Amino acid sequence: MKGIDLRRAGTIAYSFVAVATALIWGHYFNAWPCGRTDSASIDRVRLYLSGYYGLAGTDSLKIESVSPVRGSCMMRIQVSGPTLPRPATWFLSADHGYISAGIADLSRPAPLAQTLGVKDLQSLEGEGSPPALGAMNSSVVLVEFSDFECSYCGRLAYALREALEKMPSPRVRLVFRNYPLSIHAHARAAAELGACIARQSHSAFWRFHDRAFQDQGRLASPTFVRDSISLASAEFPSINVSALKRCVASRESAPDVERDIELGKGVAVSGTPTLFINGTRIVGARGSDSIRHLISLEEQRAAAAAFRFSP
Repeated sequence: MKGIDLRRAGTIAYSFVAVATALIWGHYFNAWPCGRTDSASIDRVRLYLSGYYGLAGTDSLKIESVSPVRGSCMMRIQVSGPTLPRPATWFLSADHGYISAGIADLSRPAPLAQTLGVKDLQSLEGEGSPPALGAMNSSVVLVEFSDFECSYCGRLAYALREALEKMPSPRVRLVFRNYPLSIHAHARAAAELGACIARQSHSAFWRFHDRAFQDQGRLASPTFVRDSISLASAEFPSINVSALKRCVASRESAPDVERDIELGKGVAVSGTPTLFINGTRIVGARGSDSIRHLISLEEQRAAAAAFRFSP
């Protein structure tokens, strides 16, 4: 029988193992054949996301980690910044030309949809006549679940008002919903006070809203309620001060706040701020530029739908 050249066989076996290892390493860890994620690509991601989150300059956005997506040439990038309540995850395409806020693993069951149905959206917009800005028939409806003591809610509130002031279109409606968190000692009382004011005047509520978010430290003041009532009655003479004081003292607006909380739970709101733009869920604070961009996209979709289905 012909002998076997063990040295040659060993070289072949070694080569086979090396190639197999390279293939496995590349498949699972993007080391090969996907190529490395260069600093220029990361810089482009940082520049894009800084604008997306409304940050001034790119230094405010921190790249927490960059890691491969198992079984693909995509990269998972985790970022954080002053307008994000928690680190956010994005995905960079294999050619480094696109990023996405999410990808779906087709081998797993689909999660709950992040866009509300028409019935849920109508409930959020109209149930209980919540304070709102804009026309009822607006093509874009923003529903904000917020907490007066939440710092990120304050940032979003400012960004929303700034965005709406700069939007040329009048077809945008902003609806406010209370969602005071139990971890904030003064949030519930502020929510009930705001709801009492809203019962008499939505315009007075929005002044209270802006003032409360501009100086959230005032919520802990023992004179916060008294000062808020005095300011509301001074700016809006139609306010019935006696009725307002009675509403606050008797907690008459507690059911209004509780209704908002239950509505939020019904659409899986678990933290603040949570914003719905035509039913699409946005969690966390955003800059005014980002909000205007999202509103513009929804206006374009609404216009396209109206054109498509118009007789």
